[in-house]
Amino acid sequence: MNRLDEALERLRIANAVPRIEEVDADELEVVTALFDERRSRMTARSNEQPIRTSPGPGLPRRAVLAFATAMTLVLAAVGVVALMPGGKDEVVSLQTTAPTVMSTVTPTTVPPTTTGPVDTTIASLLTTWTRVPHDDAIFGDGSMGVSINDLTLGNNGLVAVGTVLWQDGSSQGAAWISPDGDSWLRVPHDDALFGSRYGDTTLNDVVAFQGGYLAAGCNDESPQLLASADGLSWSAVDLGDDLFAEPSYEDLLAGWARRDAAFDAGTQGLGWFISGLAVSDDRIVAVGSAGFGQGSPVTGVFDGGRFAAVWTSTDGVTWTRVPHNEAVFGGLEDGEQSMTAVAATSRGFTSIGADRSGSDFDAAVWLSEDGISWQRVPHDESIFGGDMADGRRLDQTMVDLVTVGDGLLVVGTEIAGPQVPEDLSEDDADLAVWLSPDGATWQRLPHDESVFGGVDDQNVCCVAMLTEGFMAVGNERSNSATWDPLGYEAIVWVSDDGVHWSKSATGEFPPGSFMKSVLTVGTRVVAVGGINNDDPLGAGVGAMWIRE
Repeated sequence: MNRLDEALERLRIANAVPRIEEVDADELEVVTALFDERRSRMTARSNEQPIRTSPGPGLPRRAVLAFATAMTLVLAAVGVVALMPGGKDEVVSLQTTAPTVMSTVTPTTVPPTTTGPVDTTIASLLTTWTRVPHDDAIFGDGSMGVSINDLTLGNNGLVAVGTVLWQDGSSQGAAWISPDGDSWLRVPHDDALFGSRYGDTTLNDVVAFQGGYLAAGCNDESPQLLASADGLSWSAVDLGDDLFAEPSYEDLLAGWARRDAAFDAGTQGLGWFISGLAVSDDRIVAVGSAGFGQGSPVTGVFDGGRFAAVWTSTDGVTWTRVPHNEAVFGGLEDGEQSMTAVAATSRGFTSIGADRSGSDFDAAVWLSEDGISWQRVPHDESIFGGDMADGRRLDQTMVDLVTVGDGLLVVGTEIAGPQVPEDLSEDDADLAVWLSPDGATWQRLPHDESVFGGVDDQNVCCVAMLTEGFMAVGNERSNSATWDPLGYEAIVWVSDDGVHWSKSATGEFPPGSFMKSVLTVGTRVVAVGGINNDDPLGAGVGAMWIRE
């Protein structure tokens, strides 16, 4: 496993499903004997219930003021003047008219805004969760791995997307819809949209856009975008090969051109990922990366190379790739640069991710006023990362972010491990939090082992702004030498100001559980993820939790 694969494994580790080659041979033999029998019990029924309008989130004014005050104190300590939020104190609003090019289905009207307060005391946020009742037809029967990766709120209610992993290693995308977070319907499967039985398709991100929804993922060949006006009927967006081709470096040293199958695949043999989506009033931005992952077909030249990439659209259907600039996005000979998430801000767009142009991965930030022209925030080792004094590797990766007025709050993972990693069990992953008043000036919160760390690995996947604070979700994973499907437990961190954090206690969620995304919906908080069973091949079910 090279360094890029290790980083991607850490970013996706909350999927809580192993690679088939990692499974013990004896366990594999036992499970394989039962596999066909168990798979035959899979149900195909779907509950055709109507989609109703859902109440929208309240205005998080108190969270903005608390964050601004905390930012002033934190940044003043290092001699930086924090910019207090002005009149724009919420995430950029979405347009409410659905474009006809996305679907012929007309979405419902904009849901009314709910202004009732949410009980955000630390005790209630950490402990008063109720799991949505399980239904095999919706969340899986436990014979395959199911991970619900992201959710959003739009005109037609909640939409969630995720991945179904078969035990032979193939995967398919999936989508769910709900009017309120309580009642869910699995979108009927369509191979043309969600992937074939023996393919490799996943959906990782979903946003509301111009009255509809846009979901991002990838299939066997390239990134994938799906559009819907109501969350139930989806269509594939035709991205075209020209959005991905990167035929530089003399056609990748010409010798690669003779590898017909790889070179003519439409992506010049590179592996492409769209990792995040963000919406402003008139533009949507997708961010990700491209590279070789397992190594270059031209040995010793581009091995492990990866560069960041950005695409933009004004309607969700017609897309343009931002011209590549190696000074900003990196190149195939410059190590690995990846964008993992992006957010619309009062100043434009901010994207976050990681950079391994040196000996390890460091956190990275990119800024743009319009989504088209980008610049990289200069690296500061004291903030974005560096090696440990004892020679152990120290990797920092930014994973998710929220905007707060003019400022931002970012969560990510810091991994301490041996200089040459051979076993992930030797690594120790902890939560990391960064704050910025404007996207250009950053400060990392001091590490608190009792909250951000611990004996096990802490993997954060998402952060959301509440009415009066912030919540981050992920999982704690036992860092044992062998993969343990029950060695996961969902974890929640909360803060009323972005600076002082608390986390849920061990045992609050069942063994094998993990959370991937969280969202405020009116007076409640909804989190999604999954729960593994004790199957050594990683079978489990999708799961959702609600905090009233």
